[in-house]
Amino acid sequence: MARRREGRSKLKQTWFAGIHVRRHRRWNGRRLFLHAKINFGPPPQGLAFRLEQCLVGDSIVASRIAWDTAPVAITANEALAADAAGIETRTAKTEAMEFLQAVLADEPVPASEIGRMAREHALTTKVVRSARETLGVTIERNGFGPGSKSFWSLRRGAP
Repeated sequence: MARRREGRSKLKQTWFAGIHVRRHRRWNGRRLFLHAKINFGPPPQGLAFRLEQCLVGDSIVASRIAWDTAPVAITANEALAADAAGIETRTAKTEAMEFLQAVLADEPVPASEIGRMAREHALTTKVVRSARETLGVTIERNGFGPGSKSFWSLRRGAP
């Protein structure tokens, strides 16, 4: 939001603030809302949030923002400097692959449970499907009809 004022020299000055939004490296699904530039006061603290899915009405799935309660101590310049320093940039598919490897490490897990946990980690169905195909996850169906369940498991010796 810009505001203009005129001084004695008739020069116009514009007040502005820049915002920077990015994914947080260490916490799945967490995003940072950071100030990038501000010229009309002290810099504010950053905020963190997650995008989560919820049901609206009977069967409409929508996304909403869930704000963290504690402010963020990192600045936009520090976040960008971490990228410039060569810190590993993770893709959503990489995160989904790590998620599936951790969840399926011990035993087969119901597909419905994997879907619920993936939504909690802000992983989309498409990304999880792509990671599942890359890892070669085995899907076994137990039963037929409304009471049947699908179980996912990693093949022994999978990456």
